[in-house]
Amino acid sequence: MIESAESTRDVVRQLKAILAKDLGLSLKEEEIADDVPLLEGGLALDSVVIAELIARIEDQFGIRFEDQNLRLELFDNLITLAEFVSSNQAARKTA
Repeated sequence: MIESAESTRDVVRQLKAILAKDLGLSLKEEEIADDVPLLEGGLALDSVVIAELIARIEDQFGIRFEDQNLRLELFDNLITLAEFVSSNQAARKTA
C-alpha cells in the first residue's frame, strides 16, 4: 500500500506539471492544490482542456481512457485522477 500511495503522489506531481507547463494554466505547479476540483468550482477546465489533459496522460503514462471509464468523478480533483492513473498502470504491469 505504501508503494501505491507513493506512486499516486508522484502521479499528482506529474499531473500538476502537465497542467502548469503543457496546458498553459496561469498557475505554477506549487499553486495547484492536490484536492482542487478540476471542473466547476476549482480550476474550471473546459472540455477542450480536459480532452488535451486526457491525451497527455495517455501519452505520458501509457494508459488508455476507455469510454466506459470516462466519468466526471474522475476529474473531481488531482488525487482522484492520479489514483485512476496509478491503478491503470498497475493493471498493465500485471497483465
